[in-house]
Amino acid sequence: MNKFIYRGTKKLRCGYTTGSCAAGAAKAAADMLLGGKIVGQTGLMTPAGIPLALDVFDAEITPDHASCCIRKDSGDDPDITNGICIYAKVRRIPEDIVITGGEGIGKVTKPGLDQPPGEYAINSTPRRMIKEALEETAEKYGYSGGFHVTVYAPEGTEIAKKTYNPRMGITGGISVIGTTGIVEPMSSTAVIDTIRAEANIHRMSGEDDLLLTVGNYSDTFMQNHFPDLADKAVMCSNFIGDALDIGVTLGFKNIILIGHIGYFPNALLPMLHLIYWKKILHTWIV
Repeated sequence: MNKFIYRGTKKLRCGYTTGSCAAGAAKAAADMLLGGKIVGQTGLMTPAGIPLALDVFDAEITPDHASCCIRKDSGDDPDITNGICIYAKVRRIPEDIVITGGEGIGKVTKPGLDQPPGEYAINSTPRRMIKEALEETAEKYGYSGGFHVTVYAPEGTEIAKKTYNPRMGITGGISVIGTTGIVEPMSSTAVIDTIRAEANIHRMSGEDDLLLTVGNYSDTFMQNHFPDLADKAVMCSNFIGDALDIGVTLGFKNIILIGHIGYFPNALLPMLHLIYWKKILHTWIV
């Protein structure tokens, strides 16, 4: 990508999401299936309104289907999925567009996430991007039938072990995500979205108390002293104010914040709205 943002004085290159990769791979595969020839690049318009020119790899056409992959580029963001290949296999069906997952794509096991339990962790925006890309390709060739799309990532099973997916109840692989289609390096939005998603899982399971830890020290404290509660804790790092807002919005009756005493002066003093939340906020100093 050729889009840059500034974080402080640093100029950082943006990338594109696994959702953009899946949509681009599906579009290229449909193009090959209907056109009958290999393509080396495909274009994709992201929800952010930024067009992408994506290189196509490992392309294959058979009488039954076409498949290919797009390699994830996270730009200057330290993303564990950077460089992973996201594949799409597309075949014709009589009508509609059916999207499913395959090898290396996780399955949702808990309520409260973007997709219901039992579904592959391909979020709503990537599903919409795939659908729109396939409709565009069908119109290009005058095709009136449907498509069955399988999204898969052979490296996804191993990579997912290094992510929050197992903790959030997504098993067997990575998630196909992204609300804008674009990765902004060092973005706080992705962190806050993760906090909200994990907190929502606990709320949907019927929990009334939101347990927040601020880092590895407080996480270890929970493991050592309250092992039965450790898997209920949501790590919020420096985003304590956002986590408190999320907890109140989701309707938790109590919010318990656990952290080292040396951490709180810098993290808490600027947050004057803590005074407002004092009726439900409890703090464990560790």
